[in-house]
Amino acid sequence: QRDSAALVSTMDLSKEEKNELLFVGFNQDQGCFACGTDSGFRIYNVDPFKETFRREFSQGGIGRVEMLFRCNILALVGGGKHPR
Repeated sequence: QRDSAALVSTMDLSKEEKNELLFVGFNQDQGCFACGTDSGFRIYNVDPFKETFRREFSQGGIGRVEMLFRCNILALVGGGKHPR
């Protein structure tokens, strides 16, 4: 059985594409937050912590994401090296 430290040290992450975080913001009741990245955006629930939605784009990123309370209405603004 290998311990987790040994496993992490053997992983080669240099070939992994980086997904830079561009924005993090909470909704009005702080029950959810949204993250804009170089390749899309993600929505998370705070309690219990869980990713609830993810959208990835092959070309372009999202620099700002705003949620309207807990509904599925989002405002998106392009960002990063290749804005979407």
